[in-house]
Amino acid sequence: MKRIIGIALSAGLLLVLLPGCPGTPESEGGTATPSSARGLPRLWEYGSKTCHPCQQMKKILTPMIAEYAGRVDIRIIDIYQERKLSDEAGIRIIPTQVFYDKEGKELFRHVGLYPRDSILARFQEYGWE
Repeated sequence: MKRIIGIALSAGLLLVLLPGCPGTPESEGGTATPSSARGLPRLWEYGSKTCHPCQQMKKILTPMIAEYAGRVDIRIIDIYQERKLSDEAGIRIIPTQVFYDKEGKELFRHVGLYPRDSILARFQEYGWE
């Protein structure tokens, strides 16, 4: 029992002390720039195939990819297959959604499951409708 408690406390401490993690599930601004800019504003979802909340985000974002084609570059990035992009963005916890402007400057980041309505509110705030 003591071992289980010790492991749980260690895991919790690790999450708190990870460098680069935002203090809250959401943060404004930043300098992370994706390496493959295409001239469109971007919403990039960083996750993995083995993460349940990431798979829920995939269900939200997949239809939006076609819906916003040519207006917003929406990508679902597997952090284990695209390590360079994940490292450039400073991803420490998944799922993480990062909104970038046309030049690749980070505008906003959210950690965790992000509902479609909240994503659409961000799009409207940035004039991406």
